[in-house]
This record gives sequence, C-alpha cells and structure tokens, in this order.
Amino acid sequence: MKKTIKQHFVPQFYLRNWTTNKLLWVYDKKNKKIQNKKTDKIMYRKFFYDYPTISNENQKTLFESIKNEEDRRFAESLIDGQFFEDYFASIESQTAKRFKTLERNIYSEYRNMLQNFNPFYLCNTNFADRKMKFNLAHFLSLQYIRTEYMRNTFGSIFEQVYQKITDLHVAHSNNDTLKKLKPKVQ
Repeated sequence: MKKTIKQHFVPQFYLRNWTTNKLLWVYDKKNKKIQNKKTDKIMYRKFFYDYPTISNENQKTLFESIKNEEDRRFAESLIDGQFFEDYFASIESQTAKRFKTLERNIYSEYRNMLQNFNPFYLCNTNFADRKMKFNLAHFLSLQYIRTEYMRNTFGSIFEQVYQKITDLHVAHSNNDTLKKLKPKVQ
C-alpha cells in the first residue's frame, strides 16, 4: 500500500475553490512574501498524521487471520501508521461530492430567484438535506482538530481518539486475532 507523504491539514478540494488558473495567492509569514502556488504545495506537512501502531511480530499473525476487505484495510492503516490520514481522506472525498451538489443546488435556486424577481425566494429554500448537513458539520468540526496548532498542542488527544476508534472497530469485528492483539499506539 502506497503511503501518503504530503498530508494536508486544509483539504485541496476546498483550496481549489479559491484558485485562479489552478493557483492560489499565499502569504508566506516567515519570508514576508506573497506568492502564487498550487494547492498541492501548501497547507501540508510530511507524514503529519502518522502514528505507527502494530509491532512487526504481530503483523504476520494479524494478516493471516483476516477474512474480509474492511478488516484488511483497517489493519493496513494500523500497520502503515496512516489511520488518521486515511480517515480524513475518506471524509474529504464524501464532503467534496457534497460541496459540488450544494454548489449546484445554490446556483439553481439563485437562478430561480432571479427569474422570479423575488429576493426572499432563497429564504424559503432548503439547499441541503439532513445527511448533507451532517456531513458538512462533521467535516467542519474535523477541520478544527486537524490544524498544525492543534496537532502540536494536543498530540496526545490524537492518540486517545485513535485508541477509541481502534477499540470500537476491534469490538465490532468478527476477527478474533484482531481482538486478541488489541492494537495500541506506540
């Protein structure tokens, strides 16, 4: 499995909304310069979210016991230390699709408002269904915890959250070896 090296704390799909010709104006505080940069060149750190978690001796035992794809992906994320990166990537993927849908809905309703010459038309419009609202709220709350400041200040919280998510997955797994190994943050 290929490791993600550049781990963005501000998702690229979001940054792309602010680009011109695929470039974004960025202020470099350290060098006091304004520059044009591509989204893949900013708002990331190498291996920012990585946590190695399963010892080498337990890896072979674990993989021999896996019977389904979900447990295999989970185990791979434990071994390569990219559990948080994989989790954030899956949320970003869902949210990027919902952002596009929301953008289309807003544009469509705005066009209707202009055609009807009714400025209050938008007040009575529901742009997002309940599932979309939940996904967007989840995404926004994750943005708060995935900043560099939070990572540096509250690193142990990431370990605790990781442990809780791991414990929940292990508890609901049908894999007895996974339950026996009880992966821990190292």
